[in-house]
Amino acid sequence: MKKFLYSRSVEKAGDVLVILADTISKRNSQSSIVRQTCQEFASHCISNQTNIEIIDLYRDYKARKFDPVLDSTFVGNKILEYQIKIKAAKTIVFFYPALWSTMPALMKGFLDVVFRPGFAFEPGTKPLARQEGYLSGKKASVFVFEDKSWMHNKVLNNNFDQIFWQRSIFAQSGLKGNIKYFYETNKMNTEKSLELKNEMKRAVQAIRLSPAGI
Repeated sequence: MKKFLYSRSVEKAGDVLVILADTISKRNSQSSIVRQTCQEFASHCISNQTNIEIIDLYRDYKARKFDPVLDSTFVGNKILEYQIKIKAAKTIVFFYPALWSTMPALMKGFLDVVFRPGFAFEPGTKPLARQEGYLSGKKASVFVFEDKSWMHNKVLNNNFDQIFWQRSIFAQSGLKGNIKYFYETNKMNTEKSLELKNEMKRAVQAIRLSPAGI
């Protein structure tokens, strides 16, 4: 098993920043579908001469470098580091598994303390209000890995995460983003595995071919 890629400078800094929120198996640090797919995305970036850096929230948490609960009332050094990297990036990509049909607490905590007023948007901005946002000009992709079916997410949960990203994070920060769900990932087979690989390849090609580099 290849060692997981954390950062790799190729031609220029600030192309793609990945935010990964997934646990690590004690037996195999590459065991989860989320991490394997993130690795696939990183490999395609490097093959296409696209600079990528990965923020692994779980590793930072385990190393006691980041805790969104403890950091909720102040801006710590790690939060400033995250914000600097977000400002430098042209494209931000989020990877996480759906837990109870929504994002893990670590990802939500990250968004709470990093995408805060004064950094991502103007303080006092109302939801759905027309505004530029402090992250305008950047693009984002969100990859969600869901064990449940499309029907379960759409009908029973009303695409909760998609609404949150579009109406809160994207609308207020100015990020131009999209959300892609991968369903029934607990039933992986050859066909689904190939779909994930092709999707990561297309995602990197879209970044590469964008006129603005984003």
